[in-house]
Formats: sequence, C-alpha cells, structure tokens
Amino acid sequence: MNADAPGKFLGGRLVVFGAGYVGGAVAREAAARGMRVTALTRNPETARGLAEAGVDTVVGELADDAWHGRIAGRGADFVLNCVGAGGGGLEGYRKSYVDGMRSVAGWAAKMRGRAGAGQSGIGAGIGVLVYTGSTAVYPQSGGAVVGEEAPCGERAAGGDGRARWLLEAERLAFAMQAEGTARGVAVLRLAGIYGPGRHQLLDTLRDGADALPGRGDYYMNLVHRDDIAGAIWAAFSSPEAQGVFNIADDSAATRGELCGWLARQLGRPAPRFSGVAAVGRRGALLHRLIDNRRAKAQLGWRLRYPTFREGYAPILSRLLGGGRDGEGGGGFGGGRDGCRGSVGG
Repeated sequence: MNADAPGKFLGGRLVVFGAGYVGGAVAREAAARGMRVTALTRNPETARGLAEAGVDTVVGELADDAWHGRIAGRGADFVLNCVGAGGGGLEGYRKSYVDGMRSVAGWAAKMRGRAGAGQSGIGAGIGVLVYTGSTAVYPQSGGAVVGEEAPCGERAAGGDGRARWLLEAERLAFAMQAEGTARGVAVLRLAGIYGPGRHQLLDTLRDGADALPGRGDYYMNLVHRDDIAGAIWAAFSSPEAQGVFNIADDSAATRGELCGWLARQLGRPAPRFSGVAAVGRRGALLHRLIDNRRAKAQLGWRLRYPTFREGYAPILSRLLGGGRDGEGGGGFGGGRDGCRGSVGG
C-alpha cells in the first residue's frame, strides 16, 4: 500500500470480488490497515482464512445475484473485481467475466436506488471500481511494443475467443461509470502473474526439466503479485485513475533469459526450448513487450520488483534455504500473460 494510504483509506469500505491470489492479498492488507472489508469468494476455505484476518466474507458465485442482499446497502467507497475464470473453458470465461461484471453492475445500481430512496448507501452507487483484466486482449506479436492504445482483438489470447469475453467485461465496467453507478473506473490489464506460492517455471526447473515448450528468444511479460496490489492501491488513490492501464514489470526479458537465470540460481544448466507451445497455451508464442509507462506516469505506480531478478530473489532464498513458499492462493487463474493460467504472452 502507498505510504500515504492510511490517511486516504482508514475507515473506508472496500468490497473485493474474487478474493483469491491477488484479491485475497489486497483484502488482508486493507483489513490490517483499518479499512472495513467485505470479500466475495466461491471458496469456503478461502472465506474462513479471510474471516480470520478480519475480513467480512460472503460465499457465492459472482455471476448470479444471490449475494446482492448480503452486501448491498453497506456502502462501497472502493470496489475491486479480480475474479478468475474458475475453469470451464470459454463458457467459464463468459460466466466469470461477463456475467460476473453484469452482476456487479446490477448490485451497484441497487445501491444507488436505495441511496436515492433515503436508505443506507453512498448516494451514487459505488466509488472507484478497479477491474483486473488481461494483456491477453492484445493480438500483437513480432517484437512489438504494446501500449494501451494498441488495437485489441476478439481473437487474441491464442485465437480461441477468450479475449472476446475479457473485452466485453471491460466494456461493462466502463458502462457503469457512464451510467453513474460508479464514480470512476480503472481497468488494469495484467501481464503474467508470479509471486509467493505461484512460480510454475521455477518449479518445473527444480523438478529437473531440461526442455521447455515455447521459444527462448521471445519476450516474456511478467508482474509480481505484490506489484499488482500496489497498482490497485495506486488506482484507488489517484484522481487520474480513469481508463486502461497495462500492469507489467520493467524487465524486457526473453523467456530464455528468465529461465537461464533461474537455472543458474538452482545450479542447473539452461533449458532448451521446443519452439512449440504447450497444449492450450498458443498465446505463449506471442512475442511482444507490454508497455507500463502510462500506469507509472498517471497513477504514480512504483514497482517493488522492477525485474524478475528482484521478484524471484526472496522466493529462491526461502526455497533454497529449506523454507516453504506457501503464500499462494487459489482462484486467480486464467486470462493472464505468461505464467500459470496464462492465455497470452
């Protein structure tokens, strides 16, 4: 959280939809900082862990409206929607991202209506909505530098149609601002997520793999879980947090550079690459650099882990020192660039 966050957020209400790997970390941090936090999750075990951290939890499916009455009317200064696909292929994407965002919009409209009738509420639906989308909506390859103004394509994300639902969820989010049910909307398009408990490439190399799918000379776009959380807080606190922002680190590294470095830390030879994507990971053959300059300039976002070297160092220290690296959470997969659950690159 930003250094000035306690003064801005203390006592405010945050509602988190999709309290898994990223959303759960944000919810816990907010509760520890004195915010009133409500989180919706489909996982009862996740709900129990969040409750122990002081988070008011609701178990339910975002795509339906059964949870509306359990959260509506309490006020929502800040809303985070970082729900994951949760499996189910294309239909799972549509349900989680599109139907889920429609459900959020319906809930916000109900809150605005109650406030207008003189009941409890903040008087204008919700405050700032942050939605974590994906850089998988970009179809560009060939070593292109991709900023937020780059054309998106419904057949991106490996060409299987998932980008269509990711883009539709973004459209629904911005419609909430246009309709007055959200004061502001920021869409954070995330690169490949890694961090404590989530490091598939590292685990694969530790298990002795000497050959990996994909191409070693193609760029790999990553961002650490804690830097995603930092971008979310920056979006909540910045008056310029309107529109789309790419969230990726600064490393501009190829897959070969990353895996070669990890292998050296493990005392292993650098792996070979097959040149063929793994099953279901055609987007991993995209070759582009995700440009993060807008988020840093407009949101004041500062990376704690600007490259994979800084991000993996504490993970390696724990693992190679005989400790456990088990801070990962479930539920935040799919729709991301380059790591577990990825659809792009």
